[in-house]
Amino acid sequence: MSLVSSLRKALGPAAGCSSSSAPGQCHACPLDLRGIRSQPWWLSSWQLGAASGGGARGGRGAPARSSTTLRASEYDNNPALYTAEDAFSLASYWDARYRREGGVPFEWYRDYGSLEPLLDRHLDKQLAVLHVGVGTSRIQYHMHLDGFRSIVNVDYAPACIQQLSALHADVPGLSYEVADCRSMPQFADGSFAGGVLDKGTLDALLCGESDEADSLAMLRECHRLLPPGASYLMVTHSPPRSRLRYLQRPGLDWDVAFYEQGQQGAREGPVRVEGCAELDAYPKMSYSHFIYVCTRRA
Repeated sequence: MSLVSSLRKALGPAAGCSSSSAPGQCHACPLDLRGIRSQPWWLSSWQLGAASGGGARGGRGAPARSSTTLRASEYDNNPALYTAEDAFSLASYWDARYRREGGVPFEWYRDYGSLEPLLDRHLDKQLAVLHVGVGTSRIQYHMHLDGFRSIVNVDYAPACIQQLSALHADVPGLSYEVADCRSMPQFADGSFAGGVLDKGTLDALLCGESDEADSLAMLRECHRLLPPGASYLMVTHSPPRSRLRYLQRPGLDWDVAFYEQGQQGAREGPVRVEGCAELDAYPKMSYSHFIYVCTRRA
């Protein structure tokens, strides 16, 4: 599978996009892959590993705050580094990357400041929260400072767990564990009444050759770990037409709603998926992100 194909598969089809279109020729798709080396600052962190040409470097022609990450990365604007097209789905890729970067923080899509109202509304600060695919994020630390009492952070890359465990060794309420979100038998059913947070983890799994099986396994585990009334919160770059096919599969007994959040803080939602006739109208904002809230039914 080529890099173009891998990105297209994870982004999902756009309305009016023909699967037979040659790479880069479908103007309805959200990303023109022909210009992937020269696209301006707005490319999302997941698409190229960081905000292309933006972030801490402050790309020409756009303010640094428009970046979808909190810093620039050596991976910026260099797709050639991804010679293994399915790398984003592999623990070995992430472990090597985290070791190479030495624990430098990297925030996918959104930081705590931009997500705080939604985290406060849909996660319970007083109860245990699971953060899947923590990477080198610091959002969990800011959640702790804002009153979240217990956050269990897991990742299948040992390097980041080692780094964060050392960094937050003296921080009460933050724990770190090497775990694969597709199978977490160490946690009992309904263990996380505070909810589950996913910022880019499902997106990464969707880059692999076994994306259908991997995504279903992950979502079933997150569903299993929620008691009735608790929510799985997923932050992603993808609109409903791309993500609902995963979130609404049989066996996932939850109600789904979503928010769309723009680059400058504009937010729409929550939009209830059931009965909504305008799902194909999204995205309505330029270069936005989506936050899906999946609340387990009683």
